[in-house]
Amino acid sequence: MKFTAVTAAALASVAAVSAQSSNTSVCDKYSMALLNSTQGAAQKTLLTLVVNSALIGNYSNATSATATVKPTGILTTNGTYNGTNNINLLKYFDGSLLSTNRNGMPSSVNFLDGGGAAPLMQNKAANDMTSNQYMLVSHLYEYFGYLLGCSSLGSDGFSNYEGSTSMASVHKYMNLDSAEMGYFIQEVAYAALSFGVTMDDVTPVGTALNSLFNNKCGAPQAVPATAPASSQSICVDPSCPVAANATCTADNTGTNGTDPARATGSSSSGSSGSSASGSMSAAGASGSSGASTGSGSGSGAGKTIAGGAAAAGLLGAALGVATFF
Repeated sequence: MKFTAVTAAALASVAAVSAQSSNTSVCDKYSMALLNSTQGAAQKTLLTLVVNSALIGNYSNATSATATVKPTGILTTNGTYNGTNNINLLKYFDGSLLSTNRNGMPSSVNFLDGGGAAPLMQNKAANDMTSNQYMLVSHLYEYFGYLLGCSSLGSDGFSNYEGSTSMASVHKYMNLDSAEMGYFIQEVAYAALSFGVTMDDVTPVGTALNSLFNNKCGAPQAVPATAPASSQSICVDPSCPVAANATCTADNTGTNGTDPARATGSSSSGSSGSSASGSMSAAGASGSSGASTGSGSGSGAGKTIAGGAAAAGLLGAALGVATFF
């Protein structure tokens, strides 16, 4: 099943990326294949498995035995993308930087305050519904649910996306470069591939994400399609590619190359521990700003979280997801 090519002009309706023969979205196709349902609850489960795996690396034995790649995890200090090593995205999540846009000001926000990796390994967004972590991760489920064309988004417990509709505004003070953005998109793709999504199905989605977010000076686009057109450029470092037909404004150029300052009293997120697969410490990532202390032993994957297939109580294993691939 091959997908139509996604062009820049079609990105405002990226949710409609569909099979040429059946108009089946990526979300609908794989929620049926993996969970035998396209209802909202099943599609939310699918997005939970993919997003949580993208964040902390594979933790579930629901992954495909034939997967050729698996995610290391976005929440790491030692990512690798296209020859660039030691990519540290954890620092944007743990509150150690003044990198979050709060009311137009660069602010320190700990997005791991809902239990860190531990609830993610239990197929949850967080241990509570009031934390910054819950807000962020649940919004990721909804946003990617829209991007992947989940037909039941907005029903059966799978809420419509209700967060900011300008990704340029959200990421304004991060000054993300092309390697950081590339690594983020890579880990989302690897998470999907690890559950048996085919390369033919992942490639056009990755192309859309790169065209939409991995550039600076992008023209305003409506995502979701019902939202007002806004800038979606996230990669705004001077090294970032310039969008086609670009018009650079204060809304789509971020901080013009200025890196975020370190939050007062924070410690470096580069000192966290290491393990074999995943990203941050399940025990240590839920504390105060920069307190991602890490634990566990492992090889080669750098400063990452323990998250092996033997983790107990996983929803994917309980549903027998692994039997479908």
